[in-house]
Amino acid sequence: MKFIIASDSFKGSLSSNQVNNIIESKVKEIFPKSFCEKMLIADGGEGTLEAIYGESGNGYDKIVIDTVNPLGKKIDGYYLRKGNIAVIGMAQASGLTLIDEKEKNPMITTSFGTGIFIKHAIENGCTKIYIGIGGSATNDGGIGAMIALGYRFLDSEGNEFAELCHQFGDFFGLTLRGTYREDDTFEMDYYYPYFFGTMLSTREQAEVEKHAEKESYAGICDEVRIGVTLIFYLQNVVDFLAVKGSKKYMNLEEGVILGALSTEGKILLPINKTEKKNKQNQQNTTDRNYLVAAARDGDENAIENLTLEDIDTYSMLSRRITHEDVLSIVDSYFMPYGIESDQYAILGEILDCRLEQNNLTGENVWVLDICCNEMNFGVCINQKDLVGEPQVGRRFKGIVWMQGSIKYRE
Repeated sequence: MKFIIASDSFKGSLSSNQVNNIIESKVKEIFPKSFCEKMLIADGGEGTLEAIYGESGNGYDKIVIDTVNPLGKKIDGYYLRKGNIAVIGMAQASGLTLIDEKEKNPMITTSFGTGIFIKHAIENGCTKIYIGIGGSATNDGGIGAMIALGYRFLDSEGNEFAELCHQFGDFFGLTLRGTYREDDTFEMDYYYPYFFGTMLSTREQAEVEKHAEKESYAGICDEVRIGVTLIFYLQNVVDFLAVKGSKKYMNLEEGVILGALSTEGKILLPINKTEKKNKQNQQNTTDRNYLVAAARDGDENAIENLTLEDIDTYSMLSRRITHEDVLSIVDSYFMPYGIESDQYAILGEILDCRLEQNNLTGENVWVLDICCNEMNFGVCINQKDLVGEPQVGRRFKGIVWMQGSIKYRE
């Protein structure tokens, strides 16, 4: 009896060869006289170069060079070469298996190492280059690889824009922004603390405006659920600069991922609501959002219905406020705070919470997933700045600095 064994790798655990060997051993246990033909296969991710090279090399040479991993740390890697043909595996320099689980953050990982492979192949006479792009730890759209190849991404003054990030915990840290001068020296313009959210907060189209005082940008979008124009500090400026030259760049957006930093917050108990009441509130919110959207388009009936609804709400609040606390009436709110356009006073339900540690200071940091006016986003706050104990279902009340990344399609 003859068996053909051809398995892809099990990401992060077993290579294609290891899986094939395990299957062969089990086949031999059941069919001792069987013959097994093993073949290495891959889908463009880790194991692709091994499958092409095989046991004999198939005419390819392994070209081992110095490169960097997705976080910019120096590593050894290789690509395959046969004459003027190069085969490069993105997983060799920019792969998920090259970094620890806690380091997997697509907001700061880069494809720069893959660009080093491409540059080396070109400089050594390769005119045909095949790249396996599976298993990568980055979604930078190839910007890192392009920078390694010599492409430049310029700010509004024609300087080469640069951004350096240092992570102090899961999804939070410090970003330095500045420019590279002609002598390749980095000149810092400013720095800021960041927190990257993980949830898609809104699918509304976002516009981007440059701040007057420095090379930083604000994202702006109309979000009917919060009742105000949403303004946030743009985090992924490099991505924006890469696509803004296209007249169709607005159509490349999938939405906005929001993350907020806070230095002042309290934990409140939830309002007691039945399942029936929750469903009714969700339906009321959906109906109101529909009316608001229609009113913006000039629908007079929608404007009239919203006016009547506001009158009813005001009457209800006037009756209840005389004998109830306002926070037992208002379940959630999202309001601009102070003169800074990207700061807000919020009250929202905690969907998830976890305690992280700042790797530099050793301080504990709460990371909260919040639902505020039916919009989801993350909040990061130092434990000592938060009054109360967060739990799922409780509410967070505080002042936040809203940041966000526009998610562009690949």
